[in-house]
Amino acid sequence: MSKRKNKLVLATQGDPQALEQVIRHYRPYILSLCRREYIAENGNVSIVCDNELKLRLEAKLMAKILLFDIRERTYKT
Repeated sequence: MSKRKNKLVLATQGDPQALEQVIRHYRPYILSLCRREYIAENGNVSIVCDNELKLRLEAKLMAKILLFDIRERTYKT
């Protein structure tokens, strides 16, 4: 089994370090989904990260990882 596949198997089994690595891999995508416009009192517009949404997306990803079933496939040649 490859090193990458082994980490994925460990993540599906609930290993905290493996789960963190998967979350870290998807973090740039999650952050891109969490970008929101913020208009300050003086009218300036800036882009900020919606932290509540970020945490919810990371929690959903962890839940789906734990439900994911990785099976070793063998092919006959």
